[in-house]
Amino acid sequence: MPTPTYATVLKTVCGYLDGAKADSVLQRHLKRCNATAETFGPAELRSSLDNLLTALTLYVPDAAKRTVLADQIRKVS
Repeated sequence: MPTPTYATVLKTVCGYLDGAKADSVLQRHLKRCNATAETFGPAELRSSLDNLLTALTLYVPDAAKRTVLADQIRKVS
């Protein structure tokens, strides 16, 4: 079962990307930080937040939306 942190980040990202793309981006991110949906907690999010936000810029072209998304994800950590 995914951690609450993972579930919240996924739900947040799904507000900006379709579900399959959001899951794909997060799964690639988890591999980079040696985590799984079951082990991804606040500490892992904090330590890898910049990398995740950089990856999301490829899929959320609107700068204002990226700023709001980044703020929402930061609140999770």
